[in-house]
Amino acid sequence: MSLTHIPRPRNAFILFRSHAVSTNLIPRDLGVTDHKNISKIVGEVWRGLSSEERGVWELMAEEEKRVHRERWPGYKY
Repeated sequence: MSLTHIPRPRNAFILFRSHAVSTNLIPRDLGVTDHKNISKIVGEVWRGLSSEERGVWELMAEEEKRVHRERWPGYKY
């Protein structure tokens, strides 16, 4: 990544997926190590969340977008 690269703000699912990986939501002893399968499993969990549970992640994504707009005004992707 270059020094001039501006990362896109993460959406609710990406925030949830990052959390799932960092907190071992998928236990390591299951042997799932490739990110394709991790994403599939996390996607199934995501689809099973209630609207209230998803709402927490949506709020976090909105906050990340707000901070991103302040840090890089005029950013387009």
